[in-house]
Order: sequence, then structure tokens, then C-alpha cells
Amino acid sequence: MDEPILALISLTLFVGSYFAGCIPLFFTLNEKRIRIASIFGAGLLVGTALCVIIPEGVSALLESSNSHLENQQTINQPVQAKLSEQVDLNIPKPALVPLVNDDQRLRNQRNEGKVDDKK
Repeated sequence: MDEPILALISLTLFVGSYFAGCIPLFFTLNEKRIRIASIFGAGLLVGTALCVIIPEGVSALLESSNSHLENQQTINQPVQAKLSEQVDLNIPKPALVPLVNDDQRLRNQRNEGKVDDKK
């Protein structure tokens, strides 16, 4: 990945996780909103980990599998680029899963009358 893009992504993730952690300090929030803020922060941290770990793992796998095929590297470059683009496009989705699941769970509990919204 290009260095300016990587620096921009890193800075964005740092600022986002910092402010997600500071939300409970700056505002008086009820339990429901603190839970939402902590879920957002956890999702951001999981997304950060996935943004680093998955591309590095894919890169290491591609390098190790193609290291013995020096003469076929020009043939494999379009395949590697396509795989790399697919991995990059699919990164943010896992970070949203905890948010969507928790929101759906709370809606179901509210519909069943198990959650008090006035906390």
C-alpha cells in the first residue's frame, strides 16, 4: 500500500479510537449510550486489527507461494492485484458486525418488553 494512504488510514483510525474512548469522559451519558460508545470503540479496534492483520497475512501467503515461481511472476501479477483489491474492499465489513448484532438484539428485547429505555 502507498505510504501516504497508509499514514492517512492510520491517523484516521487513531483519531477515531481516541475520540471513541473519550466520549464517556466528555459527556454525562446513560448506560445505554455508554454501551453504544463502547461497542463503537470495540468495533473500531477490531476493524483496525483486521486492516493490519489480513492484508499482511495475504501478502505473506502470496510471497511465500510465489517465491519458487520466479519466471511466472509476470503472469501472476494481475491475479495478485485482483486478490489484493478484493481483500481491501472486504475489510470494513467485519468491524460493523458487532454493532449490527447488538442493535438488532436490543430491538428484539425492546419489542419483547425486556429492556427499559429510561435508564
